[in-house]
Amino acid sequence: MFKTVMRHFILLLTVLLPLASCNGVLGPLDTEAGARPPRGMGYARVSLDYHAPRTLIPSSPRFTRYALRFECSSSVQPAVTADFNAGLPLGQVALTPGTWDITVTAYQNLTVKALVTEFASARGTGTVTVSAGMVSDPVSITLRPAEIPLVPSPGLSGVFSYNITIDNGGGASGEFVLNSKNGELSIPVSFNSFPASASIEVPAGEYDFSVVLANSAGMKAGKYAAVHIYAGLETSTDEAADLDFYFTAADFAFNTGTCRGFDRDKKRCHKRVP
Repeated sequence: MFKTVMRHFILLLTVLLPLASCNGVLGPLDTEAGARPPRGMGYARVSLDYHAPRTLIPSSPRFTRYALRFECSSSVQPAVTADFNAGLPLGQVALTPGTWDITVTAYQNLTVKALVTEFASARGTGTVTVSAGMVSDPVSITLRPAEIPLVPSPGLSGVFSYNITIDNGGGASGEFVLNSKNGELSIPVSFNSFPASASIEVPAGEYDFSVVLANSAGMKAGKYAAVHIYAGLETSTDEAADLDFYFTAADFAFNTGTCRGFDRDKKRCHKRVP
């Protein structure tokens, strides 16, 4: 009887152990494609992206290292962490089977008050499902600027360079506003000559950028983008792949009235009313 009970107990453990996943064990890091994970584990693969649609970012973010944190969402277990030097491929992280929430933090070394200090400059999140003996599909995580405390130090600010032009801009004027995503900061800039070009120092963070121009006839036109500002780096309107801030007569005719319907990509209004 005892042997029979033990056999059933062992069989039950064999079935349940794979389900009681995410036991917090971190296996070796492996950067070789095709490498097999350790017995009973799987590899998680993560890729990083800095680009988001209609978003202005620095041309080349310079980070020193990436810190990856894996937390199991299917059971209460200790988190697993792994560090990678920036500039090198992210290694494959061996984890027990389960669903893991990922947080990636990108760090920069910045000089503040003559001291080189490491700051968490960007973060991103994602989710990966790990299966035993398998390598997961790459999980793409988009990094966004981390909120850095606003302290009186130029080392924690970046530069926003703008270039706004208008075809036949005589008599036109305009304004743009940078509004921080956390709602704590608003930076308005007005201009009445074109091209309107300058560079301003902006605290690192994520912003909404809206431009509104009025031509000599009083007609208005506007454009919008998200802006990512990183400490010590420049973000420019001239480097946007899917955006431009050159206004033509068609923009003013198109933007007359109030929008009541957008086309499929939600970038242009196809129905306006006075």
